[in-house]
Amino acid sequence: METQDMAVMVKLKHVDSLKDGTFRFRRRYPKAVAEALGKEFMQERMKARDEATLVREQAALMVEYDRRVSEVEARLLALSGESPRERWDRYLRHAQHMTEAVVGPDDEADKRALLAEELHRVGRDPLLIRAVAAPTSAPPEVTLLDAKNDYLRLNVGSDRQGNQLVDRVVRRVGKFWGPLDSIMLRDLTREKARGLLDAMLADTKDDGKPLSPSTVKRELRCLSAMINVGLEEHGLTGDVVNPFKGLRMPKDIEARPSEARLPLPDAVVSGMRKRLKDNARTPAQRHLWGLLVGTGCRLAEVTGLEVRDVVLDHEVPHLDIRPNGVRSLKTKASVRKVPLVGKALEAATEAVRERKGAAAGEPLFPAYAKPRGADSASQALMKHMRLLTENKKHTVHSCRHLMKDKLRIAGVQQVVQGMILGHALGGVGEDYGGPDGRLAVCRDALLRVVE
Repeated sequence: METQDMAVMVKLKHVDSLKDGTFRFRRRYPKAVAEALGKEFMQERMKARDEATLVREQAALMVEYDRRVSEVEARLLALSGESPRERWDRYLRHAQHMTEAVVGPDDEADKRALLAEELHRVGRDPLLIRAVAAPTSAPPEVTLLDAKNDYLRLNVGSDRQGNQLVDRVVRRVGKFWGPLDSIMLRDLTREKARGLLDAMLADTKDDGKPLSPSTVKRELRCLSAMINVGLEEHGLTGDVVNPFKGLRMPKDIEARPSEARLPLPDAVVSGMRKRLKDNARTPAQRHLWGLLVGTGCRLAEVTGLEVRDVVLDHEVPHLDIRPNGVRSLKTKASVRKVPLVGKALEAATEAVRERKGAAAGEPLFPAYAKPRGADSASQALMKHMRLLTENKKHTVHSCRHLMKDKLRIAGVQQVVQGMILGHALGGVGEDYGGPDGRLAVCRDALLRVVE
């Protein structure tokens, strides 16, 4: 809008005149702010009726606009998990657009100086002010938050279990080291890594019990993988050494008795089969048990089956364990075909029959085809198991250990055990020919150990 007083022309940005002769302030919010507020513009009918008052009111509304934007951006920043380095890169792009919109000086340096002064006056993020005033200055240091964000983007994606593990690791690291955006990758040392290991070994779970060495190892492997990705993505591999590389547990910890779950005794297996036949709340629980005992699959692999993953019209009926619309898989080696024989074949056939009319891509077990569905199935089955055994090392996952033991005792080659259970083979499985050849070999092994 332009107002004219003799030869003086004053331009008021974001002000337009309405049909009734009044004026309106209307300025578009940045996209993220607009989405958070649920409206695209800050829009206010102005009270001023003369030029001097209009100029003062427009200036006041510009300040109010900056206050609102700063408040929302600060809130979004707290929620976003954006690192200082990522914020710097975003601010550099934003600063260029802001500078181009400045009306007045022709020289870009003068524009940036004026803009930086205004941003400082209204209390905007100091990092944004630096991106405006000194865009060629050194960016913030790469932090553990950068490494975490890179790792999630490149290695985890939408995988639910992977995201859950990263969340646990981040909470643990934050407990002992503080916020991730304050931990510079360049500052990580072997001493700090060893200190974190010792702190985790002395830490406790929510129930007051100490963290198991296996949990500590798993979480530190994840943390080390994050750091590796961060170093690679930001070109630091040659300058900074990952302090967790080769970090070993204290010898007395390694010597502790095994915490692994025990294989289930035959009496518990047969007792569970009888209990579920007579007392299971749903047929699905009975079918799940039959598949777990007869295949050695992980519980999440079975609860996450789609109807089409049960292949019955094949020379070797089998489960096609693969990522699908219900769940991802733990590792690349988990992708496999597991033969169905004996009672496992009966359970699979009944489960498919129960889903008669369902589309091929629908879940085989709809009640458990949801986040933490495997946990729900485990709880349901454990209620029955605890009536048969009080040994805490006997769990649903013990079915997998039982299958491993039976295959080993039967003299099944380790590579075939790996093909059945989904363990990494390092390419050795290719010695058994194509998929049908491997299926046949695995079927013959299972026929030796299951009912």
